[in-house]
Amino acid sequence: MDQVADGIGPFTALLALVAGDLPDLHSLHLSVIDCTFSTLIPTRLGFMRHDALRAICEQHPRIATAFWRSTLIDAAIYREWVTNVGRREAFTRMAHILCELIYRLRSVGRIKDHIADIPITQAALGDALGLSTVHVNRMLQELRRKGLIATSGPTVHALDWPNLVRAGDFECDAKGCRHSPASPPAHRPSWARKSKTSASPSSR
Repeated sequence: MDQVADGIGPFTALLALVAGDLPDLHSLHLSVIDCTFSTLIPTRLGFMRHDALRAICEQHPRIATAFWRSTLIDAAIYREWVTNVGRREAFTRMAHILCELIYRLRSVGRIKDHIADIPITQAALGDALGLSTVHVNRMLQELRRKGLIATSGPTVHALDWPNLVRAGDFECDAKGCRHSPASPPAHRPSWARKSKTSASPSSR
């Protein structure tokens, strides 16, 4: 979890990280990191010196471009989380974060179908969604009652993926969200879409 102090509670979670994520590329160009990182499960981390990373970027522009794209995706996810807390109802917030986690875990090959181990406590979910633990529990119960998910310990099974996506306002592309269990997700959230043009607004 990427977290910042909010002046009210201990922390506000701003981003959930999954295997393979680069959590702090922004520190390559910023001398001060304005957030902290914490793990929810035993985690293996890799570290790289900034001077070595800068040398790689200078020698390999495509790698630099990939890193740049990664930071832009992170920024888009941040915006979604801000929107989630600031504009969406509690039920939609909960559905949205579950959709995001399932989508991202599938995209890196950590899960199959729509069954994911998500070892996040209800208190941590509350930090991420701006909800009390009691409210988090109620929203999970409501998702189960509507037949959208089933839970067993840390395991979350999206029983009705298309309707969970709709409940969470989790954006899809024009092809829709339906896909077979053996195939990767057909939908792509806004932060995962490729631009239709390679030109930036200033160069058009």
